Amino acid sequence: MALWTPSNLGTTKCVAWFDASSISVADGAAVETWTSSEGNSVSATQTTAARRPLYVASSTVSGKPALAFDGASSDFDHLLFTDSDMNVGTSGSLLCCFIGNANDSTSLSFGSLTRGDNSAKSIQLLYQNNDAGIQISVGTVSDVISNSNFPAGTTGTDYRSLVFGRHSDNLVMRYIGTELSDQADASSIDLSITNYAIGSAYFSGGAQGEIAEIIYLSGLSVSEIQQVEGYAAHKYGLTANLPSDHPYKNFPPTFTLPTAYWTGAGNLADVSDASNWSDSAAPTASKKCVFNSTSSTITGGTLTAGEVRFTDGFTGNLGTSAAPIQITTDLLSIGADDASINVNSSSIADIYIAGNGRGVFIEGTATTITVESLDDITLNLTSITTLEVRHESGAGGMISTQAASNVNIGYGGNVIGQGDLGGVDVYQGGYVRQSSGFDLNSIELFGGECLFLGSEITRTTSVIYSGLLTTRSSQDSSIDINAIKIYPNGVLDVAHGPLVNFSGAVTSHGGTVILGDGYTVAMS
Repeated sequence: MALWTPSNLGTTKCVAWFDASSISVADGAAVETWTSSEGNSVSATQTTAARRPLYVASSTVSGKPALAFDGASSDFDHLLFTDSDMNVGTSGSLLCCFIGNANDSTSLSFGSLTRGDNSAKSIQLLYQNNDAGIQISVGTVSDVISNSNFPAGTTGTDYRSLVFGRHSDNLVMRYIGTELSDQADASSIDLSITNYAIGSAYFSGGAQGEIAEIIYLSGLSVSEIQQVEGYAAHKYGLTANLPSDHPYKNFPPTFTLPTAYWTGAGNLADVSDASNWSDSAAPTASKKCVFNSTSSTITGGTLTAGEVRFTDGFTGNLGTSAAPIQITTDLLSIGADDASINVNSSSIADIYIAGNGRGVFIEGTATTITVESLDDITLNLTSITTLEVRHESGAGGMISTQAASNVNIGYGGNVIGQGDLGGVDVYQGGYVRQSSGFDLNSIELFGGECLFLGSEITRTTSVIYSGLLTTRSSQDSSIDINAIKIYPNGVLDVAHGPLVNFSGAVTSHGGTVILGDGYTVAMS
């Protein structure tokens, strides 16, 4: 399963999806062109420099990227685009999903977020009457929804997700799943305009605020509208405002990726060669790529897919530790018992490593890595947000890792730190060894064991509920430990290393401290 996005609707239904996270400019830079992400490559542009919105890398819209529009009375920021798919005539459904915050600015009586170049033949969303309400229009049919209908109001930095336009011949506006409009009959309106503005009423009335996403949709069913709402709510932290019976109240929409299997029939120097795959097509972010057979030796290329899996049937080699294969994916799963897998991770969200293969080497960056392997694994990544290591046998392989922010070592898990480790939790049957020259930014032992050969255990109070923390080092310099609490069955052994300096309180709740000859420590 993979997380659903508006592009899963296809380019006929999702006619233009403008997502600020797709923009690659410096924070605060003016944006001349905003290219859509659904696959139609629609370009919203502004040729006049004074009328270009600014890119905001961390906006008030859940801290995500957005474009900021100034709402000026003249030379107001706006972008223009043309899309023939916006012409749905008198019978088609045309909707827009706006995600952001806005108001009518201090200099205007209204501020429009989007409209075509002919108001009688386009859909429109605007803030009016000093932000007392939001007006939606389908041509000449309109409705004003007052500020009181929105839990966070309509203006300021409070952001929202709105779906508005014509659906089933009626005017609609859904606020994260709740219908707020009078659903007036709009069946006679000819929605034939193909020229639209983002951030204004095309010729006038620029809105002031931030737009994170704006999505133009044609011919959607109610269930597809709910998918859009669920996507927006979960991405931007708005799930609390979804109705209790909304299908995506608790979980975001997902979809099943089409699967392509590795055949190795093509150029083995290029993992993305279409001839290597069962569907005879190059891998893309919209499919799952599975290596489940053959003993191919893959030496080059890059792989981009929604999901990548290596299973027992694959007995080959993917790259080398000196020349790993770059993989870009949401999920990488490695479970091949007789394979050598060498990966350069391009910010992979989730990596799962199981089995006992002939070797796994991963470099780059990743968000979450879970390891359940009997084999030794080298994680040469420069950044890991969360690392979890365990093995049900009680004797997992030794996992060597560089810097990781949050480390959870369960039963059978073994970790060697080759960089600073933060938030380390070690449970019964787990083991961590921190190498010389590196720090532990707090550790908690729940029956596990830590051999510390580094420089500092710092930042927050560490706790030994049960288990053993031993400091040993060949360094001439001392080891610094911040505050530490030791409970029954917890042991701190500093007898076999260099001098240990405690910069915080050592608090014993029935625990034990083993000191070298001639040393004492004050415990509260």
